[in-house]
Amino acid sequence: MSLKKLVLPPPMNKNIFYFLDSIPDIVCLKDKNGAWLWANAADLRLFGLEGVDYVGKKDSELANLAHPVFRSALLACEQTDELAWQRPELSIAEETIDLPNGEQLILETYKLPLFDETGERQALFVLGRDITRRKRLITALEHRTQEQEVLMRITAVWHDTSLSLQLKMEHILKLIISIPWLPLASKAAWFLAVPERKELDLAAAINFEPEHEAACGRLRYRECLCGRAVEFQKTQYIPHDKERSTDRCPIQQEHFHYIIPIRSTSNLPDIQGGFLGCLSLYTFSQPEEPERFSAFFDAVASVIAMGLETAQLSQRLLDRLAELQLAAEMLSLGVIKYNAKTKVMRWSSHVYTILKLDPEKTRPSLKNYLKRVCVIDRPYVASMFRSLLKEGRPVDIRHALRFDGGEQRIVHLKISTIEKDGGLSFYGILQDISLDVAMEEQLSLLVTILEKSKEAVVVTDKDNRILSVNKAFTEITGYSPEEVIGKSPNVLKSGYHNRIFYEEMWNSLQTTDHWEGEIWNRHKDGHTYPEWISIYVIRDKYGKPYRHISLFHEITKEKEAEALLEYQENYDTLTDLPNKTLFRDRIRTAIAQRDEDAVVAVIVLDIDDFKRVNDSLGYTKGDMIIQDVASRFVQLLPHNVAISRLGGDEFGVVQACFSEKDVLSLLSVLQKAFEAPFGVDDIYLTASIGVSMAPTDGMEPDELIQKAETAMYAAKNAGKAQHVFFRKELSDSLERLLNMERLLRQAIETDSQEISMVYQPKIDLKTERIVSVEALVRWRSSALGFVSPAEFIPVAEATKLIGPLGRLILKRAASQALEWKNQGYDLTVAFNLSPVQFKAKGMVQDVFDIIEEVGVPPSSMEIEITEGAVLENEEEAIRILQQFKQRGMRIAMDDFGMGYSSLYYLKRLPIDSLKIDMVFIKELPHDKESCAITKAVISMAKAMGLKTVAEGAETQEAVDFVKAHECDMVQGYFFSPPVPAERLTQMLEQQGR
Repeated sequence: MSLKKLVLPPPMNKNIFYFLDSIPDIVCLKDKNGAWLWANAADLRLFGLEGVDYVGKKDSELANLAHPVFRSALLACEQTDELAWQRPELSIAEETIDLPNGEQLILETYKLPLFDETGERQALFVLGRDITRRKRLITALEHRTQEQEVLMRITAVWHDTSLSLQLKMEHILKLIISIPWLPLASKAAWFLAVPERKELDLAAAINFEPEHEAACGRLRYRECLCGRAVEFQKTQYIPHDKERSTDRCPIQQEHFHYIIPIRSTSNLPDIQGGFLGCLSLYTFSQPEEPERFSAFFDAVASVIAMGLETAQLSQRLLDRLAELQLAAEMLSLGVIKYNAKTKVMRWSSHVYTILKLDPEKTRPSLKNYLKRVCVIDRPYVASMFRSLLKEGRPVDIRHALRFDGGEQRIVHLKISTIEKDGGLSFYGILQDISLDVAMEEQLSLLVTILEKSKEAVVVTDKDNRILSVNKAFTEITGYSPEEVIGKSPNVLKSGYHNRIFYEEMWNSLQTTDHWEGEIWNRHKDGHTYPEWISIYVIRDKYGKPYRHISLFHEITKEKEAEALLEYQENYDTLTDLPNKTLFRDRIRTAIAQRDEDAVVAVIVLDIDDFKRVNDSLGYTKGDMIIQDVASRFVQLLPHNVAISRLGGDEFGVVQACFSEKDVLSLLSVLQKAFEAPFGVDDIYLTASIGVSMAPTDGMEPDELIQKAETAMYAAKNAGKAQHVFFRKELSDSLERLLNMERLLRQAIETDSQEISMVYQPKIDLKTERIVSVEALVRWRSSALGFVSPAEFIPVAEATKLIGPLGRLILKRAASQALEWKNQGYDLTVAFNLSPVQFKAKGMVQDVFDIIEEVGVPPSSMEIEITEGAVLENEEEAIRILQQFKQRGMRIAMDDFGMGYSSLYYLKRLPIDSLKIDMVFIKELPHDKESCAITKAVISMAKAMGLKTVAEGAETQEAVDFVKAHECDMVQGYFFSPPVPAERLTQMLEQQGR
């Protein structure tokens, strides 16, 4: 380390100790063995060590004196201190400390080891700043880091002057299709809008086939998927519909599309709707986080990297300066005397102390002194002494002393000559300046870091006149040091804050010596900006204000991030309507502001059968319809009516009304929104509406919403497409559902015999033998009696009980399958997976674990799954079903014919059989459409090598029809209803093995 002397300006080296002991950061100085030398008030207060004699004690000793909760933190300090010693530079780390109140404190610790010139340990400086708030904000924004990195790279491309526009567009496309979290195909296109022609021109393409480039070279608005981006003006995920496709290039029909509109922010009149063009991307599946995808691409043009400026080093370095200043005041001096005439040298006791020599065993001499001098410095020190003795030349040097064990210290030796008794005598002082040298090194580091810090530092005198500023101050404010030194910080005032604001600030400074908060200041160029500032008062030894130190950084980006988070907490990202959180506030406000003779109507609206829209058209089109519904509400409802999207396909409306007629009029407007069809598919939808009234039905928002939802569910049960006002009888029905949930949960958790299994056989139509059975669950509650599966299964799915219930069913079905196998029956047992189960995380492993635990061969088990469960995420469904198939399990598609029924995905599914829905089988052979559908399914399955099962067969005519058309198996009451395992065993015995 350098030993050069550092001279600091007065503002930086006076009264630092007062500042150090008053700041909230913790500061501690330890010796080379880890013993505490000094700690500020914040450090002692944190560990509850006020009044404890801590000097000379290690962390492990203090752990026994502090609150027990701090013991682990103090013991851990010794380990992290040792790690800091292993590095020659500043060590920065994060430490989490448990507090007695149960909370946790996150500290950013800076540990700086000090060594002498030979590398020996001297002292360790430890600083810690509370970064809990910052970490929380970082956690809230952490998931945006990847998007920001991509945006920065895209921005870099735009600023690369060496690239042409064409190359820039191609580079950006390559960046986008390489985004790791998106399952994009390795092709993309960039279209530019030509408003005067109402066309899109293909401006750039990656990995496009020549015929595709030719076909897409020019598109009209609304033509093809890309041209339709003009209509929706939002990022679209569009599953490719081969039958309805308007694509002009058949080779693209295997892809799904992302369309990302590029919108202008300048509102130019010659651009239709602000539309500049679009990006066209391709994929085989929807991303796992579609909302993240939409938010990312919506932010491409406006969101810049959001990172926290965490340059707090200047504050911490000032704290170190105070430590060093305090150490410098505690120096001791040793005195050396030498009489040239008598050749006698004398040392004071402190010289012996510095040299670590025993006065009883060592006499003062140049030889004994030089023995302690470091080998490297010894020739130089010896030559200085020779010049002193021969020529009387004064000595003023620094050098190192070396002791047994390798310890090394730095001393300052100064000797002058004095004429005495007719000859020359020499008087000198010896001072251990090891700590001084360390201080100088640290002070040099402090000044360097203060100048390089991104945190602005301002020092003012007692009259609040600026004495010094650092480089960051100029970068943030635009003012050079010459422009502000000697002036008041008022030159930065923005005019945003009133007199009371500044009075409260100065009152805090006078009473607590500290103020921290947000303030708006004005840049030299005139624009205003927010900053987070901490101001500290430094007092002299008489307690009078001596200096003010301000540290601040601009928080514009942080404010923007907080505003974005606040928006996301209160608004729905799909429709831009207020969400449920804000809806509660709107209800509370409406109740508070209503006239005495008015009521507040709380309305909950849910689109009927919207799940079928998602299942058949996909979630992207479903989202478009939700957006269309929201847009219609906004257009039709008066401005004073508050409307929100509560989630999914559910909306909320609140309005103060003076009569029932007003409420009915409002409901009529809501139903009017559903008169016209939706989307390019011309889908007609209806809605069920529930209404609660304040004050009649309550005054609390959650209570009113819950009662309106209860009324809405009653409207659905009553046939849908209508409205229902809340009444007490509806609560009774809801209470039954809640009671059912409680009793079902209890029955599942206790593996109660109330839950039982029945089995319905599947008959091979060629042999008329039972070849498979379907396991079905029944519940006979001691409190409710027999509860239909059609009633309790939806309750289980809605309350997350379907997982444990499904595991219980599978375990019992698998055990029964094993029992039949051990009895010699070659029988497959089928069990159902609901769509909710199928989407559950860890479901596949649960099934495998249960089958392995029971010990039944996987080939004895068959999974039945509906089309709806597969359609929600086809690629994931295929992956899951392949895992079952690889283990030897059979797979059946249940209720086939009632859903999307796409041959494209059907051929990719690893299934063994199709179960023709009973809706068609029950009408055989009298209904022509049912006959046609049944024959078509059987023929298609046979062509694809799949077995067919006709479920719900109740008549001989139906059985004869499916048998005549070569259906493989039949299941239904004609042969047997679902029966207990004992009865099915008897049936198996009757038909023989």
